[in-house]
Amino acid sequence: MSELPNNNQNEGHQQHYHSIFPGRRASNSSSGTAPLAERLRPNIRPESMREILDAPRCRQPFPRASRLDDGRDLLSSSLPVQSFNCNENEQYTITKNIWNNHWCSELLKVYHDQQFGHSSYPWDMSHLRQLYLICRGPRFTSYQLSNILTVLSSLQELYNSQICIRSLHGKCMRMEPDLNRFMENTRDESKLREAWISWHQTVGTKVKPLYSSLVRMLNTGAKQAGYKDMGQCWREETEIGELRQLVTRLYADVKYLYTLLHSFVRHKLEKFYGIRFHQGLIPSHLLGNMWAQKWDSLIDIVWTEPDYYQNDRNGKQPKRKASGSSASSTLVNKILPPNATVIDMVKEAENFFVSMGFPTLPKSFWKNSYFQEEEKEQHVVNRENGNENKRKANSRNCHGSAADMFGRLENNERDYRMMMCAQVNDEDLITIHHEVGHIMYFMAYADQPTIFQEGANSAFHESVGDSITYDLRQHEDESQWIKSLLKTGLAKLPQIGFGLLMDLWRWEVFENPNRVLQWNDVWWEMNEQFLGITKPFPGYNTKDGLDAAGKFHIIDNIPYVRYFLASFLQLQFYEAMCKATEDWDGNLHTCRLKGSKPAGAVLWNMMEKGTSRHWTEILEETTGTQKIDSSPLLKYFEPLRLWLEQEIRRLNLTVGW
Repeated sequence: MSELPNNNQNEGHQQHYHSIFPGRRASNSSSGTAPLAERLRPNIRPESMREILDAPRCRQPFPRASRLDDGRDLLSSSLPVQSFNCNENEQYTITKNIWNNHWCSELLKVYHDQQFGHSSYPWDMSHLRQLYLICRGPRFTSYQLSNILTVLSSLQELYNSQICIRSLHGKCMRMEPDLNRFMENTRDESKLREAWISWHQTVGTKVKPLYSSLVRMLNTGAKQAGYKDMGQCWREETEIGELRQLVTRLYADVKYLYTLLHSFVRHKLEKFYGIRFHQGLIPSHLLGNMWAQKWDSLIDIVWTEPDYYQNDRNGKQPKRKASGSSASSTLVNKILPPNATVIDMVKEAENFFVSMGFPTLPKSFWKNSYFQEEEKEQHVVNRENGNENKRKANSRNCHGSAADMFGRLENNERDYRMMMCAQVNDEDLITIHHEVGHIMYFMAYADQPTIFQEGANSAFHESVGDSITYDLRQHEDESQWIKSLLKTGLAKLPQIGFGLLMDLWRWEVFENPNRVLQWNDVWWEMNEQFLGITKPFPGYNTKDGLDAAGKFHIIDNIPYVRYFLASFLQLQFYEAMCKATEDWDGNLHTCRLKGSKPAGAVLWNMMEKGTSRHWTEILEETTGTQKIDSSPLLKYFEPLRLWLEQEIRRLNLTVGW
């Protein structure tokens, strides 16, 4: 398949679909819009994940094959996986692959059948889009897919393993949530360096050969579907024909703002740690995050009250309305009652959406989700003295996520779940709003045909929850407003470059699968180029490991350019909702979404369409433009830009690296 052109007219999309599936001509009729898969054979449609999970368990090995499976044979076979104990997610993935292969094959036969095209079921735009969505993406035999799942399972097991920090008396921690919190809260450079190196070298060295195998397997599936490599396959999912050019332009739009923030943070870190950074590059381990993708945990280092008041004497600050409320507390203290729990944070996120006219979360959500760590007692042998002792260990996957299980429960409720190991703090409060946003999206498009039960594209899905969190960050006291804007910038602006870097690197890896020894060097070259970030120390060994694999989304094989695009879309959605509120004065910093049903309707109307139409059409209906645009983001951060420029002049700092 080829990547979609950036053509925003229905006629252009229709022509492109026919160029992907040549051999017949489209009908201009708009009748017969029922999903093809349902019309042809409704009992094949995977109405619920529970039906799939009732199939035979993963037990029978599947014969090796050098060609793509015949969908008809696959459909009648038992679950074709190797004899390992696969979990429900793996069962679902394999069965979905069988279903996709079968129906792509069957529908292409129908598509090429000229008699069918002249019957009472003409191929309209809806049919073409469903065919495109079913058939796009890689094509794997079940044997190939089972091997991929085996590798992914091993990678995830490595990611969830513990490392022990010698300077912390041998304390052992997992990445999420323990090490991540350690990196956020520790201010001892040597301990941060040891934790960073221990994690990346322990995981990266073990992961490298597995990840190399995974890349080759993924490329095989992409080539079997007509793609050059898996990177091209991922890019097609966004339905942006000139994606490389778009992301380059968007990043260029925000690079100056990021560079200002980088220069200011670099100055503060050099002063705090008493270290002069080489060539203006910030060592990765000092940025308050294992991956240096968000820096808001450094607010205690970066912000001091004298900065604001000195700046106020030297330059004018933007004016805004004041309500007389004190905003010196954190988000948790401002929004939640004293002694709030993690459950209170989830309920607060739900209440925010409900106040905008969204439905409540189903009862099953509260029953089937988990929000905190689960501790199980384990017996551990001390390797130094041989003594056995007991300790509490978390057995859950703690990376925040939301899931649509595509099932209905006993009371006909749909099965939506959230998985996270949260604590009562600002960062987790924001993350919970993000994950609840995913679930609201699931609920919004639930009545669409199964094929259309996705976001307009994956970047839309990542934008919904974040778009309303800008309301949470509002402050009325001017000094706290600047501080809040700085903290938001620390959280959001590094994420933009990091989101771009993650997939630029993987596209390079997919294009050059045999350059394994150079992968890590390319990773650090890109970090220096795009982010001004470098290794913990100049002599750090990059040859043996794979430092990118310290990030969950690399291990879990999740494309990341969606997060880059979402950084812009979320503020486009936020601005569109602000325009729908009453008495909005045009200032993004005075906009209040909570309680605004018109603002909620803007978001819901966008979400309920799922992926039934091209994302450019849905975006235009929501925001008035078909383009992903940096203007709302730059508008939102304009006061921060002015403040940073004044600070940099006052401190006589060098900008850039």
